[in-house]
Parts: sequence; C-alpha cells; structure tokens
Amino acid sequence: MKKFCLIVNAGNSTTTFATSRGTTIYNKISIATDSLGAPPLSLWQEVKKFEVKGPAFIASVVPRWDAVLARIIEDLTGESPVFLSGKMDVGISIDYKPPQNLGADRIANAVAAHHLFPEQDAIVVDIGTAVNLDCITKKGHFLGGAIAPGPRLMMNALKLYTDKLPSVDLTNFSGTALGRDTGSCIRSGVLLGLAGLIEGLVKRLKHELSRQSLVILTGGGAQLLMDHIDEYDTYDPDLTLKGLSIIATRHTDATTKGVSNISCLKT
Repeated sequence: MKKFCLIVNAGNSTTTFATSRGTTIYNKISIATDSLGAPPLSLWQEVKKFEVKGPAFIASVVPRWDAVLARIIEDLTGESPVFLSGKMDVGISIDYKPPQNLGADRIANAVAAHHLFPEQDAIVVDIGTAVNLDCITKKGHFLGGAIAPGPRLMMNALKLYTDKLPSVDLTNFSGTALGRDTGSCIRSGVLLGLAGLIEGLVKRLKHELSRQSLVILTGGGAQLLMDHIDEYDTYDPDLTLKGLSIIATRHTDATTKGVSNISCLKT
C-alpha cells in the first residue's frame, strides 16, 4: 500500500504539519510558528502516528526556525527533511530573478495551481501575514506578481505607530464601510481597504497576464476577506500543502526510478 508523504508549511504565524497522497491532504496539525522552540508533546504524539515514506518536504518562509524544524523532523522520522527552494526542479519554470529569493510558499502555490488547472493562466491570491498575488501561465511559467501587507499586519501597524488606536478583533466585522466607533472604523479600513487593494491588483494583473486568468484564493486570512472580494473564482485553503505534496511525490517517484531531479535548477 502506498504510504503518505509528510509535508510541512512553515509560515510567519502558523506552521502546519500534514500527510498527503497526490493532492489529497490528511492529518493536518497546526501550531503557532513561534512555539516551534518548545512544541507541544501532542505534536510528537500525533505526527508519530503518521505512516510516511521518504523524507519530509518543508515550505518555510521563516529561516530563523529552519534549523529547529529540521531537528524536529529528524527526531520524528529519522531522516533529514528537504526544504523547498527556487533552485529546485519542481515541474514548472521559475521566471523570477533571482529564483532563490522566491518564497517556498509561492512556489508550492504555483505548482498546485498549474497542476490543478493546467489549461488556464492562473493568479493565486494567498492572504496571510503578507498578501502574495502570483501569476502562472498555462504553459507552466511562474512570472512573478505583487506583495502587500496582510490584514493583521495592517492592524498591528496602526496600533504600533499611533498612540490611541487599539488592536481589534478583525473577525467581528459587520461588512459596512461606515464605522460608528473606532473598532468598526479600523475593521472597515483594514478589511474593505485590503479587499479593494486585492481586487485592483487582480484587475491589473489580468490585464498584463490574461483576462481569462483563473483567480485562486488561499491562505489563513482568506476567510476574513472572501465575502468582500468579487474578483476570484475558487477558494482552496490547502493549495500550498497540495503544491508541496505534488513536489514531494515528484521527488519520490524520481528517486524510485533512480533519478534525482529535486536539486536541479530550472532556467
């Protein structure tokens, strides 16, 4: 019976451990990234139950935690993990300069978008600590995109750089632009303002890529904004994990055939 791949998506706020087969994701466990220094015992207990084959694959945008993550994975599996980077052959062409500066989460998203929708140009909108908008052609070329601050980063900046504005719960939003108190004004400005920013960028990117581009929404902050954004076609909360799983499967299949292609740089 084919075993699972172990995949890890390490983001600025949250790190998710999961197993996968192809594009099906199982056994997701999420913890705060800042807790990786002393991860809960339950993480070991749960991940130890996973039946995995081959090394774990990690998409990390937090280099300060990479060594800790590597030790965690080695303790759990007995093997060193593979960290996804722009230098790898992942099945698409990385037309980004320099490729090693491209975030691993953006690579995984692009791979998943092209694999799941191979007949369409795609724009991935990943809403997290930052908002990444990335363009992938139907021929499998990652072109680049745009980066903006995410909702909680915008709110935290208001609190940090003003004397009187408080931190507010962004999940408690009425949807109306006209705020009647400071909290509702901040929610309106952050959430509707960011929704407008995303829609504006999507329209501009479609003009430069393709007006028929498929827009895929993902990321931990997507649910805060999706009711206020019209410019998207589908929502996939597991897009990054699916892309990482596709890359892991590609590597596993190549290794089984006696070919190593994961360290080859696409040019």
